[in-house]
Amino acid sequence: MEPRIASPDEAASPPGAGGTVRTSRITAGARRGPWQVDLATMVRAEVVRRVSRVPISLRLEPGVLVDAAPTQLVRVLADLVDHAQRHADQVFQIEVRRNGRCAELVVEDDGDGMVGTDRGRTFRRSARPGGTNTGGPEDVDGLAAVRDIARAHSGMLRVAESAMGGARFVLLLPVAGLPEAGRRTCAATT
Repeated sequence: MEPRIASPDEAASPPGAGGTVRTSRITAGARRGPWQVDLATMVRAEVVRRVSRVPISLRLEPGVLVDAAPTQLVRVLADLVDHAQRHADQVFQIEVRRNGRCAELVVEDDGDGMVGTDRGRTFRRSARPGGTNTGGPEDVDGLAAVRDIARAHSGMLRVAESAMGGARFVLLLPVAGLPEAGRRTCAATT
């Protein structure tokens, strides 16, 4: 069966996308399909449906395709954009680019950033930076699910300080069409 490119409608946010997703369901969902998702198209569709209190800067390389479950990637993007919107002071940026065998989706903001001690807890389930428990999309269970979705797709999620001053999340996924050995290179990238 030939992969096909998922349309923005097919990649719509699933009901309850803000809740905790179990790793077994994530892994199972990543293996379905053959789907190819155009990351720039997905980002544009997500940004168009949002109302943002701060401007969103887009830097989107066209034609960056990944083999992935569209609903799971929309979940990843929605959680990362929610985080950036909440913490940005004046602007946040979304970038899509190809870097060798990896596709990169970068979401960064100009907010307060992540305190070094919080960064280590970022992906632990039920941990909240600063000890807060808001239960909203910003909860770290969401970021843990983002990390799990990346891993289920042979990728990884990194967090660092942004040159803009806030947090910088980098999702690395293998570009579409790679053999299994080539797919693992993005998960091993440091």
